[in-house]
Amino acid sequence: MFVDHCAGFDLKLLEHGIFPKLSGLVAGDIPACMYEVSGGVIGTVSNVFEAAAIIALRGERDCITRDDLSEAVRSWAIPQEIINWNPFIQGVGPLGLKR
Repeated sequence: MFVDHCAGFDLKLLEHGIFPKLSGLVAGDIPACMYEVSGGVIGTVSNVFEAAAIIALRGERDCITRDDLSEAVRSWAIPQEIINWNPFIQGVGPLGLKR
């Protein structure tokens, strides 16, 4: 269900003309990183994706990049105290760090 939501969010960004191409939100380690950030909470994933989309649009990119997701974690999720590290930079489940 989690990965389906990520894929669906990506599709909706394309269908609604927000981006001209898919962002690959289920590629590589992105789902694992997003699960780590959100604790599996779909609403939190959507909020991070929304923040990343705004970052990508401001950067005039044609899709959300991994860097946009990382920046969204840094600028939105960490200040919200949802997580205290960035799995896009430090990896998933680093020892000694906690949500």
